[in-house]
Amino acid sequence: MYEILYNEAIENKLDIVVCDMVWVYEDGKKESRGTLPRFIDEFNYSTYILSNPGPVNKIYKREIWEKEKIEFPEDILYEDFAIVPAMPKYTKKIGYINKKLYYYRQRQNSTMQKSEYNEKLLDIIKASNYLYLSLKDTEFIKELEYLYIFQLIYFSSFYFLKFNKYRDIEKCVQEVYAKFPNWKNNEYYKKKPMLFRVFCNLICKKQYWLVKLLIKIRN
Repeated sequence: MYEILYNEAIENKLDIVVCDMVWVYEDGKKESRGTLPRFIDEFNYSTYILSNPGPVNKIYKREIWEKEKIEFPEDILYEDFAIVPAMPKYTKKIGYINKKLYYYRQRQNSTMQKSEYNEKLLDIIKASNYLYLSLKDTEFIKELEYLYIFQLIYFSSFYFLKFNKYRDIEKCVQEVYAKFPNWKNNEYYKKKPMLFRVFCNLICKKQYWLVKLLIKIRN
């Protein structure tokens, strides 16, 4: 995997190279995962921001990290999300290989899969604000806004709903409105399927029982 990414970087003088992934579950099931959201059909240095925020399916030119003194924040969850999406701020030389090279093992005892509530799940707000400070004055404001919608209203709600932590959901929603009061006009959000938008609106209206019903039907 790294040889392929490295050769791509050298050949095309790229600072960052990204590949697709395969999620591998403990029962042996494998699920192909593209690096971009399904509603995005073009990879470029802007849409990179919307890609999977994990660093594991990417290589970076070391010079960027050293020159910009980039470090992952310590002692918080979602430290990847705080840093990885902001990398286009430092370079436009980003490439993508349309191959599933990284196999991402899903463990039942991981932080996100545990059956007991972890208060540090609320660190998603800290990570989002860390990313906000990096991108708020850049050309990537609409991408940043979408990440706030996806991470704070949609993605995090699945974990909080599981443990009936409705107050934590409210804190996340409040954070989105504080930074992006007109988030419903985001062009990426408008491209999302109707079910996604219904989910987000129900979360904002505190209709948690309906959201749980939607999740049950979808599953």
